[in-house]
Amino acid sequence: MGILDGSIPSILTHLTHIGGSNMAHKSHYIPPNYSDYVSLKRDMEVKYGSNKMRIHETFINQTGTAGAVDISQKAATTVTQIGKTEVNLKVIASAADAPMLHAIITAYYKDADGVSHVATIADATADMSAATDFDTPVTDFYCWDHATAIAAGTTAFTSSIATGVGKTLSATDETLVYAVIAATKAAGTILAYFGVGTVYGRLAIDHADGDNYVATMKWISPWGTIHDVVATCTLTATSTDEIIFIQTDGYPVQDFYHIRSLRANKVTTANTGAFLLTDVACANVDGSGADVWGGIAQGSHEAIFTKYFVPAGAIAFMARMEGAESSVIGVDIALTYTHVDGIVETGSYPVPQDSQYDFQPLIQLEPLTFISMTMVGNTGKLYLHNIILEASDQNA
Repeated sequence: MGILDGSIPSILTHLTHIGGSNMAHKSHYIPPNYSDYVSLKRDMEVKYGSNKMRIHETFINQTGTAGAVDISQKAATTVTQIGKTEVNLKVIASAADAPMLHAIITAYYKDADGVSHVATIADATADMSAATDFDTPVTDFYCWDHATAIAAGTTAFTSSIATGVGKTLSATDETLVYAVIAATKAAGTILAYFGVGTVYGRLAIDHADGDNYVATMKWISPWGTIHDVVATCTLTATSTDEIIFIQTDGYPVQDFYHIRSLRANKVTTANTGAFLLTDVACANVDGSGADVWGGIAQGSHEAIFTKYFVPAGAIAFMARMEGAESSVIGVDIALTYTHVDGIVETGSYPVPQDSQYDFQPLIQLEPLTFISMTMVGNTGKLYLHNIILEASDQNA
């Protein structure tokens, strides 16, 4: 979740690094008997090394409703979870291009499970102005596999023959374009590589308060890879324009699935409204326009949320919920999660009116699953400090 670096009253999230040695390669760990959060944390630090540990903490004040509501700051909009939809991928030229005859066209990509693939057209025709399948049709494209392509000494979408003057070659699902080889080039344009998990940012309202607004994000992929090196979105003077998040290697983010942290260099104001993490038509698999995958609420500089996605191979525990409730009726905190044995469970923790509480569920979570938290209690006022303990080789 987010990284604490300031003092925004009542709604803060942070990811704490706690510093160690080498973690055993295990995906399943049943800890010894322990009595509370402190003993579990100590046991994990000793067993895995504190350099492999992360403590995900959320601090939030929230008012309940008559029905269940997520414990998060929704950025005054409907936030949805991006899916794992794979798409078809074909090649299309802007026009017939005689020099392309017999070209070899290659695509390095990943499916929604993170499996790498290489697709080719071994003997291109001169006229691919109609969408053309790869020799083995691609039906499972999720994003480009830049790492494998670079390791092979090439780029993710290439032609063995440069395109003609005034001609382009695109990788497309016939609705949206996912890569472009520009005129007279033989490799895709770096900023024109898009995946299903490509994301953008914008402010809700265009205002001078949004000038020089920069957001940074850490995220996790659908297959559980942690991206702890930030991607950056620098808004333009028109701060409602969707601007793509760019990785440190210069490519657009390809495989976003859930936020680890989302923060900005400025606090959003009443003039700007919220910062929204979106897709747009060029990356939205159904072409319907922008969905919102998360955001930074007005008056904050950081996304606040309790939903958590367990990384691949991680040992993760829903460890502690503590805080206070101030109302005349009390609230219920409800959890939905997948236990490490694969069973989907729900649990409800009643918080009495005008009370302090300290729940320590110590629930081990299944990798590649979500835990989500809601509260129920009309007008109930909840202060929550939520802690998830995570140990992963990816955190080294």
